[in-house]
Amino acid sequence: MPTRALPLALLLFACVAVGCSSKYPPGAIVGASGEYLKPKFDEREWKTVNQREAKNVSVTENVPKNQSRNKWIESIGGGFRSYAANADVGVEAQKLREGLTDRCPAHQWFVHRNSPADTVVEWRIEKCEGHPDQTEIRRYLAGRTGVYSIAYVKKGPPLEWAERQRWITLLSQATLEDLPQK
Repeated sequence: MPTRALPLALLLFACVAVGCSSKYPPGAIVGASGEYLKPKFDEREWKTVNQREAKNVSVTENVPKNQSRNKWIESIGGGFRSYAANADVGVEAQKLREGLTDRCPAHQWFVHRNSPADTVVEWRIEKCEGHPDQTEIRRYLAGRTGVYSIAYVKKGPPLEWAERQRWITLLSQATLEDLPQK
């Protein structure tokens, strides 16, 4: 077993042996100190296919019920990155754009909303070697201890105007929440 897979295998074993239950709602993007980003889904049934937490970072992926983690057309996912001070959504958006430029220099990039605490960007790639044609709309939101991101991704042709607006609205309705105090 590769060494990278060993910690995941141990975590899965522990979940089976002891039992796993999340204190967060389905699809939540977990932050720090009980804070999380609660996504807003469309009318379809979605399922969480990946949720990982590590020190200062988390990742969550959701797909429609009839799709899987390995075979999907649409995905809603996101993450959290902790910052000791000065959580900056602009820095996170710039990191995404730089990584995208390295992989797919001919990408399209749009900024739908830009403020220090809440930014929405969209990118589109076509004919990028090793990557399917796809569109992503991503929202960055500053939390108390870091930056959250939530994104809708769809493989295939470009999004129609109405579909784009619907997902910008749904991503904008994701809310920062806190776990109830015990």
